[in-house]
Amino acid sequence: MNSTGNHDTLWLYYDDKLIMLPMEYLVVDDQIHLDQMRLSFASIIFETIDRDRHYLRKWLPFVDQTRKIEDTEHFVKHLMKIRKESGDEVYTIWYKGEFAGLIGFKDSDNVNRKTEIGYWLAENM
Repeated sequence: MNSTGNHDTLWLYYDDKLIMLPMEYLVVDDQIHLDQMRLSFASIIFETIDRDRHYLRKWLPFVDQTRKIEDTEHFVKHLMKIRKESGDEVYTIWYKGEFAGLIGFKDSDNVNRKTEIGYWLAENM
């Protein structure tokens, strides 16, 4: 997977397909960006969980309940619903154009300037 970007869109190559992404992403540096969760990422998330089950199950309780792509699609839809209801955000993490994991920001408190951060990374990261 490779990516190129401009100020309006981000282009990713995945399985020899070019995917255009809107500007709902955060650039960390020239190698890392965070992209807002969307349903189109369910397959790459599932593939990563499925491939890295042994590694991820040490930290993630949902790994053993994630058996098919539909499980991940349901999870992503749930995250998108939570975002609308509570403002909690989950982003995909991309490193050098490769999917690397997820990061979430929840229970944000603007008055006390705090938020809870959780993340997981693929084994090869």
